[in-house]
Amino acid sequence: MNIIKRFFLYKLLNSFVKKNTSETMPLTGVLNDHISLKIIIDGWFERRELDALKQFFLKNNYPTKLCLDVGANIGNHSLFFSTIFDQVVSFEPLLKTYKILEINSLLVDNIKTFNFGISDEDKQMPAAVSEGNLGATKLVDFSEDFDETLNLKKLDSFLEEKKIYEVSYIKYDIEGHEIFALRGSEQVIKNSSPIISLELEMTRHYENCLEAIDYLKVCGYKSAYILKNSFSGGLPSNFKKLSIDDFLKIKKRRHKMVLFSK
Repeated sequence: MNIIKRFFLYKLLNSFVKKNTSETMPLTGVLNDHISLKIIIDGWFERRELDALKQFFLKNNYPTKLCLDVGANIGNHSLFFSTIFDQVVSFEPLLKTYKILEINSLLVDNIKTFNFGISDEDKQMPAAVSEGNLGATKLVDFSEDFDETLNLKKLDSFLEEKKIYEVSYIKYDIEGHEIFALRGSEQVIKNSSPIISLELEMTRHYENCLEAIDYLKVCGYKSAYILKNSFSGGLPSNFKKLSIDDFLKIKKRRHKMVLFSK
């Protein structure tokens, strides 16, 4: 790299770090990973969505007792959730990211971590690991190329085992496996009626997204909440309420976080 570019890049990144140190938490990350780079720049990965989520719970007086972070990665969202909810339970099946999640969870005293993913039954599945963006690691078939085999469990069985009966919010961000995780969460969804958030890539995986949304409709969910502007940078925003049917009528795009309520 050109020495002048290197100097100014260092100064710029250092300025981001100094600014964010006073506003966020000192997260551990992976130096060459997409999520960690965004944390350096913005203080939090998907900060706009997280700030809007916090305002959503505060303004609407929704319960904030317990949050389940399904697909926790290195713990960016879990740590932010720890400032909203009394207790956070985080699930991450990929060992290399789970180890960092464990370290980051030590920054607070209200996060419990588990090294498995969530599905419709207890099983093992192969995964293709995305180096440089570990958050994009996805489950595949055994007939495809894969890098690791991950442990998955049914959420309802886990919650029954741990005697957890009241859940306020569940975040699912599991790269296309959402419908299977939702099916394995049937009882907690029906009994607790938690606010649920999904990452929805509706331009490339519309049918998968639609299957998950239809499942939520069957479970009694009626409303969707999307960010009012679609700019993906650091501009603040808040959630706009739509019926699920009206949400499905808008132009297809990628949504980093869509909330659903009954």
